Amino acid sequence: MRRIASSEVRNLQVSNGLEILSVGEYSTYRELCHRVKTGERSSIQEAAHLMAERIPFLLTSVLIPMPSHLGYATDTLELCNEVSNLTGLYVIDALQGIERESLYYLKRDEKDVPDPSFFGFQLACDIPAELTPVIVDNVIATGQTMKAALAAVRKAIPCAIAVDNSLHRIIS
Repeated sequence: MRRIASSEVRNLQVSNGLEILSVGEYSTYRELCHRVKTGERSSIQEAAHLMAERIPFLLTSVLIPMPSHLGYATDTLELCNEVSNLTGLYVIDALQGIERESLYYLKRDEKDVPDPSFFGFQLACDIPAELTPVIVDNVIATGQTMKAALAAVRKAIPCAIAVDNSLHRIIS
């Protein structure tokens, strides 16, 4: 079932004025997001099906997987490849970061989230100007990772399986 939903952007979630393509709220998709993060194949496929069915990607979208704390894309690359199989959209593994401590553990241990340079995001290759970059992550919780990624990939659209409904500070 290959399908592309729209020739114009329609957001499913808005946080502080930022359009975020998303299946829904984190409280609903928490377990799925965690299973995707562990690389569970059936969960990656389930999430990809939900994203392909519910997110109105542009015809010109190119999927850019979010790098993990290892500095390169892992589960998000697999997710993007599955969404690509369902929609026909291209995937470019164009974003790299630096190996760092997991943001999840920083938050869990109640440590401060460092500034955007903490992620060290940079483009590893050019993205064709005629394509619309869509940065894909499994969840947008604090917005810090996405904010840093959007600074590296100009004019990108943020996208995730789920967005935390308690999101207070996102790209502004």
